[in-house]
Amino acid sequence: MKEPTQIVANIRLTEKASLLGERNNQYVFRVATDANKIEIKQAVEKLFGKKVVRVNTAQYAGKRTPCRFWPEDSLEESRGDAGGRRENRACLGSN
Repeated sequence: MKEPTQIVANIRLTEKASLLGERNNQYVFRVATDANKIEIKQAVEKLFGKKVVRVNTAQYAGKRTPCRFWPEDSLEESRGDAGGRRENRACLGSN
């Protein structure tokens, strides 16, 4: 089994994530792409000492980053890629 710090990378601090935390007691984390919901739930419970009611996951492709390239360079080699991302929303109960 992986360590909780290998599963949960960081907490997402966006405007949408802040609203979810205030209104629904839900928190958004960036997690490992190969982690399943059970591993995510156990990792969040161990790291934060709270009971997790449910876990929602969403996986999406990263955005392409624009950059300049010379004519002899191919377009594929010159583009940066943010890579795939996976986020989850953990709904915490009172403990």
